Amino acid sequence: MRGRTSRASVIFVPVAAMVFAIAAVAPTSSRAAARVAGAFGDHMVLQQDVTLPVWGRADAGEKVDVTLAGQTRSTSADSQGKWRVEFQQLHRTRQPLELRVNNDLTITDILVGEVWLASGQSNMQYSLKNAHDAAEAIKEADRKLIRFCIVGANASTEPAEDRKLTWVVCSPQTVGKFSAVAYFFGRDLQDFLDGVPVGLIGSYVAGTNAEAWTDRRTLASLHIAASTQPTTRPGSPSSLFNAMIAPLTPLPIRGVIWYQGESNKDHAIEYRRLFPAMIEGWRAAWGRGDMPFLFVQLPGNGRRADAAALPVPSDWAMTREAQTYALKLPNTAMAVTLDLVPPRALLHPKNKSGVGTRLALAALGSVYGRDVESVGPTFSSMKIQGDRARIHFTHTAGRLQLLPPPAESIPPSTTRPTKLAGFAIAGDDQKFYPADATIDGAGDDVIVWSKKVPQPGAVRYGWADN
Repeated sequence: MRGRTSRASVIFVPVAAMVFAIAAVAPTSSRAAARVAGAFGDHMVLQQDVTLPVWGRADAGEKVDVTLAGQTRSTSADSQGKWRVEFQQLHRTRQPLELRVNNDLTITDILVGEVWLASGQSNMQYSLKNAHDAAEAIKEADRKLIRFCIVGANASTEPAEDRKLTWVVCSPQTVGKFSAVAYFFGRDLQDFLDGVPVGLIGSYVAGTNAEAWTDRRTLASLHIAASTQPTTRPGSPSSLFNAMIAPLTPLPIRGVIWYQGESNKDHAIEYRRLFPAMIEGWRAAWGRGDMPFLFVQLPGNGRRADAAALPVPSDWAMTREAQTYALKLPNTAMAVTLDLVPPRALLHPKNKSGVGTRLALAALGSVYGRDVESVGPTFSSMKIQGDRARIHFTHTAGRLQLLPPPAESIPPSTTRPTKLAGFAIAGDDQKFYPADATIDGAGDDVIVWSKKVPQPGAVRYGWADN
């Protein structure tokens, strides 16, 4: 009636007609407005150059019209109230877009660019405000084309369908609590890719093992039982995948950066199978068998060992080796971080900038096809030549070189190295001895030997906690 209150319309309407009018209007006014999934919100970034699904809830059978970037899609909610539409792929844009659902909902300030998921345990969760040179990094974090959100820590026995994400524009006022590794990765990636908008989704929980991040079907294939009882304990098998990964899987992302392994160090042999299987499980959940997965090899921990005396017993070294098994999968890359820690390393090294930069370089080379040497020297093969082992490396940038570490990372009582150190060699008995080593003249090989091992069978390098 819009405020028109004539005497006739108010006084002389029959009671029966009033009842009829109320009955006719009531069903419409009680219907719930159509809504989108929690992943969508103001300031978000959508993945460019892929088909874009948008989904949500409404009353069963309700018609839903969705508009994005000049495209409109119409559908109806199914019997369970679920709806989903798909839009043609969009290319990167810094101009804000709107997403409209019927006349009930408008999501604003949407950018299109590169979206990455950052996950793992405490070293990924480690906030920027606690990192090395945090004050300067935060001061320079006025990057409105970087957007991030944090998935609240939660656990579930069954895969969740939805999680509410709150997207935030990166600024010195907002970035301090976000993952330092993820921020530095996004910052450098944006610079490398000529200012593309970057969306970062942080889904991480400190002190958690890989079993908790692995889906139930994958664990079953490894004969690891998932939790079947109600629990809120983050370490329960599959519990974090269910609550913090599964509800994100309909959302297109470019790939994953991962920093975890500390909580699996006591079961490094099992991690050789678990970690690659977890990656394949995530790829299956997103429906992308080749989804890029970049990860951080564990850094040094504790007091630095004498390189000339290596190897020493080390669960951390065993875990680092186990992590390399994931490199057998396509579209994976590993950021080595052994050289980024001081002589007395903490469990949570503060130098997160170097970690983020190396992940960004790995993405630049392995994901975006740029002609850069994106990772450090990587073991390729070993050949036994008499009493010596020839170790061949790839990613040598033309030639292996012996470079001294930064002066600040060397204890005052030590001298700068003049020859290769840290290698050890063993025969078939697997008894390792410190070894001599030299770079071969061609520059891609290292020759390793010891007088105590006349018939080599295995070589280790840097085998210590730190």
